[in-house]
Amino acid sequence: MSSDSSSSSSDDILNDMIIEVTHETINYSREEAQSSTLRTRKPALERDWLGAHERLMQDYFCENPLYDDEHFRRVVFLYGRRYLRMLTVADVPLLYEANQRIHGFPGMLGSLNCTDWEWATCPTAWKGQHHRGDHDCPTLILQAVASQDLWIWHAYFGMASANNDIAVLQSSNLLDDVIDGVAPDTSFYANDVEYKYGYYLTYGLYSEWATFVKTLSCPDDEKIIRQGYLKKSKMRNVMYTCIILHNMILDDSGRAFCGESYDENNQPTNPLLTYAEKEVIRAKIRDRNTHHNFRVDMTVHLLFYREQGGDDEDDE
Repeated sequence: MSSDSSSSSSDDILNDMIIEVTHETINYSREEAQSSTLRTRKPALERDWLGAHERLMQDYFCENPLYDDEHFRRVVFLYGRRYLRMLTVADVPLLYEANQRIHGFPGMLGSLNCTDWEWATCPTAWKGQHHRGDHDCPTLILQAVASQDLWIWHAYFGMASANNDIAVLQSSNLLDDVIDGVAPDTSFYANDVEYKYGYYLTYGLYSEWATFVKTLSCPDDEKIIRQGYLKKSKMRNVMYTCIILHNMILDDSGRAFCGESYDENNQPTNPLLTYAEKEVIRAKIRDRNTHHNFRVDMTVHLLFYREQGGDDEDDE
């Protein structure tokens, strides 16, 4: 068999495997969603969880797996453009509408937070920088942004847990698209005042930047399962693959705010900004005065919203 035909066969097997696993997961998610909607539970189905776990370990995580790192990279390549995408021009108004309707928050893009994933197989030489006092074993940090529907819009994974959230923020690419001039327009109004950049909900440790709001919390926006015991490179591939599948399930179930907004032909272009122009944008993002002014305007906006009968509880 030629190398080309062998490669093609491998790709076909991979694609079939991805489609099969994804469809099974989506079908399970759909059944659970329908069950929740009807407030009744269907009879339990025998799903052979033990057998599925064994197949997963043999396919990916044993010493000689059937699908190696290259296959993970292909999953990200095949689906990442849609399910790990940056915000688009079409996504922004849908997110704004949903967050205004549910919470009364104008300009909110999602919630930003970091979580630690245990790394039991961390090499001994690295354990010091990957160990925190509140965990029994070394961990790696995942920085993520999620919207109210649990769609994950941003993920940055792999920094040692000795770093705090500020160090992760400084290293991550969260705001690179804004600084590079390729992010969509996220300007909005609060209390009849225009703000240029949408914001992320955070907690008190984060800096007082124009793109962060710390005093308004929405704790249900993050739902990240903690687990992990692979090599660091494999953990990163697994993390992004799981996020892609997570977002695919939300899209298929019809619960994603921006599920119908994606257009393969509408990809961002990269303007040639000078270093000085990028520094101007960076300064606006980190402006403390804008941060404090917005807190005042947001308070006035929310008071008006509630006086008009707005409800900041999630829809049943």
